[in-house]
Amino acid sequence: MFDIIIKNGVIIDGTGRVMHKDDIGIKEGKIVEIGDLSNERADKVIEAKNKYVAPGFIDINNHSDTRWRIFSNPALESLIYQGITTIIGGNCGSSLAPLHNSEMIKSIRKWMDIEKINVNWVSVDDFLEEVQKIKPAVNFGTLIGHSTLRRGIIGDATRNLMEDEIRVMEEMAKKAMQDGAFGLSTGLVYSHAKLANKKEIERLARIVANFNGIYTTHVRDESDKIYDSVSEAIETAKLAGVRLSISHLKIMGAKNWPMMDRVLKKIQEAK
Repeated sequence: MFDIIIKNGVIIDGTGRVMHKDDIGIKEGKIVEIGDLSNERADKVIEAKNKYVAPGFIDINNHSDTRWRIFSNPALESLIYQGITTIIGGNCGSSLAPLHNSEMIKSIRKWMDIEKINVNWVSVDDFLEEVQKIKPAVNFGTLIGHSTLRRGIIGDATRNLMEDEIRVMEEMAKKAMQDGAFGLSTGLVYSHAKLANKKEIERLARIVANFNGIYTTHVRDESDKIYDSVSEAIETAKLAGVRLSISHLKIMGAKNWPMMDRVLKKIQEAK
């Protein structure tokens, strides 16, 4: 006896296995059996004939946090309708935590009017607790925004950091990872982070690597210098010993499109 049976669906399980038609038995919120359950009973039977059944999708480059949608509309219907059940925020260098001071929240100004929001947390731990209180319809995790950290140290200034400033950022990154952050993100294409040199990013990425985290990046240039930008991201990840995700692999400008084959080859060689 099951709580729910999903029957006659075509299952795509995400393991690489060829899709197959089977039934799924669910009990106490967990899948307990997959196979022919035609002779089994359940409190609820869902007919999935001519439909695909798959695990919930994970959106690793989501901005529902920095656009404040996770708070203003925690039902997040647009994600649920797409089959997304987990999202990762804090992307492209901007996160809602950790916040060293009031300046740090300014990293989301390009997406949200910060005069209309109320922030009552400082650490990643505090932030995740607030997210849990609103009970969003999807699972949520966050990265540490590099620009959020940087803005907390030097405000709106665009300059190289001093050694003591980088050390403060390293300590903040370490604490954030201990609090449950999944890794570090950069938005090197944006003006506030453009001057951040490779060594600064590498040092923060090393902190993340110590926690088996991931480094995600919106690379410095997506047009004429796309190859150099992708190469920089790969080199930084290798030096730091951290896993890498390139947030947006695209090339701007028709004259630059032929470079994509070279860029893809570079990525393939780095695996």
